[in-house]
Amino acid sequence: RGLQHGLNVLEFSVKQESDKKDNSQSDQSERDGWGDLDDDQALTTVSPFLTSLQVFASVGGLALLAEHLPLLYPEVSRQSVMQESGLDHMIKNMSLAAEEWSMIEPFPEDFYEHYELSQPLVSKSSNPPVAMPTIPPHSLVAFGLFLRLPGYADVLLKERKKAQCLLRLVLGVTDDGDGGHILTSPIASSLPTLPFLVLKSLYDSSPLTTDDGVLLRRMSLEIWAIHLILACLSVLSHHAPRVPVQGFQQEAQLILSAMQSANTPASVPVQTQTEEKSQQYWAKGTGFGTGSTTSSWDAEQALMRQKSEEEHVACLLQVLASYINPGGDVPKDFESENFSSPAEKSLLPDVIYELLSQSCIVPAISSYLRNDSVLDMARHIPLYRALLELLRGIAVTPSLVPLLLPLEKDNGPDTATSVGVLLDKMRVCVDTYASRLRTNKAKNGNGNVAEEEENEGLAMLIPNIQETAKIVKIAAERLQKLTESESSSEEMDKDKAGQAGQASVEEHYMTVMQEEQFGSFEFVLSDSSVVKFTCSHHYENNVKAAGDVSNASRTRRLAQEATTLSTSLPLSGGSSVFVRCDEERLDIMKVMITGPSDTPYENGCFEFDVYFPPDYPTSPPLINLETTGNHTIRFNPNLYNDGKVCLSVLNTWHGRPEEKWNAQTSSFLQVLVSIQSLILVSEPYFNEPGYERSRGTPSGTASSREYDANIRQATVRWAMLEQIRNPTPCFREVIHKHFWLKRHEVLKQCENWIAEMESYSNDKRTGRTIAHSTLALKRHYNQLREEIAKMKPPEGLEDEEEGESIDPQGVHFSTDSALSSAMNSSQLAVIENLITDSNSNSVLEDGFC
Repeated sequence: RGLQHGLNVLEFSVKQESDKKDNSQSDQSERDGWGDLDDDQALTTVSPFLTSLQVFASVGGLALLAEHLPLLYPEVSRQSVMQESGLDHMIKNMSLAAEEWSMIEPFPEDFYEHYELSQPLVSKSSNPPVAMPTIPPHSLVAFGLFLRLPGYADVLLKERKKAQCLLRLVLGVTDDGDGGHILTSPIASSLPTLPFLVLKSLYDSSPLTTDDGVLLRRMSLEIWAIHLILACLSVLSHHAPRVPVQGFQQEAQLILSAMQSANTPASVPVQTQTEEKSQQYWAKGTGFGTGSTTSSWDAEQALMRQKSEEEHVACLLQVLASYINPGGDVPKDFESENFSSPAEKSLLPDVIYELLSQSCIVPAISSYLRNDSVLDMARHIPLYRALLELLRGIAVTPSLVPLLLPLEKDNGPDTATSVGVLLDKMRVCVDTYASRLRTNKAKNGNGNVAEEEENEGLAMLIPNIQETAKIVKIAAERLQKLTESESSSEEMDKDKAGQAGQASVEEHYMTVMQEEQFGSFEFVLSDSSVVKFTCSHHYENNVKAAGDVSNASRTRRLAQEATTLSTSLPLSGGSSVFVRCDEERLDIMKVMITGPSDTPYENGCFEFDVYFPPDYPTSPPLINLETTGNHTIRFNPNLYNDGKVCLSVLNTWHGRPEEKWNAQTSSFLQVLVSIQSLILVSEPYFNEPGYERSRGTPSGTASSREYDANIRQATVRWAMLEQIRNPTPCFREVIHKHFWLKRHEVLKQCENWIAEMESYSNDKRTGRTIAHSTLALKRHYNQLREEIAKMKPPEGLEDEEEGESIDPQGVHFSTDSALSSAMNSSQLAVIENLITDSNSNSVLEDGFC
């Protein structure tokens, strides 16, 4: 009748009836419950008519359709990420059409003028084309597979519009039925996770206490629905299965390839391998002198992709939790010693434990639990809620509790520590955060709406972590009591004894120094109305000028940063980071970094002063190097002799946009790791802008050796000898233990440096300068040996055998060389200053470090 095909139309047929009522009809209406209703009430209370889709689903039509759906959907998954604008598309078509024209009759030349196609004048916009959202292939695959499950279609049709759109997509139709595109409709963003959320609702509504619930879970295994969920989890969480299983691994690879083809941008500028290789003077991420400052990737797009992946991972974890423990309830008497597991928990398919233990679920859970950054947890609240829900479900299911303990025959880095231990460490981490937040709570100030929502979610997550850790601990202890035996305990004792005997010197150093990594110190007197520092601090004037900063969001961020530092600071025998923060103010800190191995900074102690400005984290932290030899030595092209630290993440270097400080993604820990790994490098000479081009050449190698020779003698003088003589009060114990535990290593290191530098002193161009540095190093070594010989064992290390004692006269280098004999002490001092000045006054381009 002129109406659009597929338009929803409801037709009414009205006819007048006699007043006489048939008795049979009256009885029927009374049985239907409408006997006491008038005509108007009956019309308003009548149940809605079933749609054709609902009728089709009620007779099993959707389940039958699902059996004939394809596994992949190239029409949807291969859509171009960057769509052509309408104008460009029209001009392109016009150009192609013009090429097909041909003259069929020669006309005079002046009969007409050729019409040249030209693009209309359009204002150029800097905004890139908007990407049309896509439906991930694994969502469509899952949707088609889940439709085969009994009851899935009924739950799906509770949101009829979304169900229609998904059905149209799997059938290759992108029109929403109203003339619009499905992927641009308001509900497009909810479609990718809809198949999994519907399955979660189905599991929750079908508990194991019912026959339908037991049958549903068996069918989920039979049609490979759980296998598909675990395969998707492996791809999206970037964790491979512990034990690849035939079919399972194949499915995971299939989904991965489909996702990559769907998410690859249409046009990405590709740099040729020759060009890329010719421009790599440093390893990627190291050095600051070469390369374009133009952004090579979109940080926001990367964050959006990560957010999308985490949203899917959270859904997958929720589905598994509902499959194991519908509703997520924990028995009230679970903590009781006489607790017995409900009978329905034994109705899960026996194969589910083996399937989960072989999958990526344990490595993925362990990876997320290792995140001891409260700052990062606050940004991924839904993910951790789903993770905790799954852990509670495993804990209350006896057959799955072994997943919480170390798995057999597994030495992988992701599962070396049990899930229960990792969760307990996370609990300690959030407890520390809550304690520091209470101690350093600001008087006034509010954050923005996004921050308040984030903090509210974190406040609810903390008790969730604490409660889940308690439940998991109880479940793990019960299982351990059941499986505990004398033989196993004896074997554990033997293993521990063997490990203790094999502890190396490096492991011993790490064990001792780990306790000193993070601590508090009273930098500012708390009982003084005026800001008064107890020790020198570079940013004392900044602190006094800022006054009492009352900013709640800043305080929370600093508490999160401090909690992360307390558990995540780098620690190794080669290089470690130590932090001290004020007892009452987390915005004032001092940092000490020990020089990495195989660098001219090796085993030196470099001190930094840190202050977090009032607008932190909008602005990066302020950091200044204090180990500068009274402003006489420039230890690195990125470390000035006035203490300035030149680093992209501190916005003191004009790096790429994605390398600069970002309030959402950057952290203070990232800054410390950058200084440790990108500045304190093995060949700092090439950090100078332009110098890296000579890397690998004879001239560049000789200049680098000359530069390193001066850095070595300065490290021994200012980062070793001076630190032992005049340690900073807050790092006194750190410095004492560091040089006591490494005293033999440090002296041997200096002896090797002297021997190596002497071998280079015959070079015609750099030999004289290296000889001067060697002479200075010998004098510093003799003094260092005397100071180390005077050291007493630190507290707690008196009874340990730390090797032979140091003889102050054991190895003594003579400084009465031909060079030094011709000069007096003042002349030698002038030469040392010239060496220092030649290093600190490097020629710099304007704007470069």
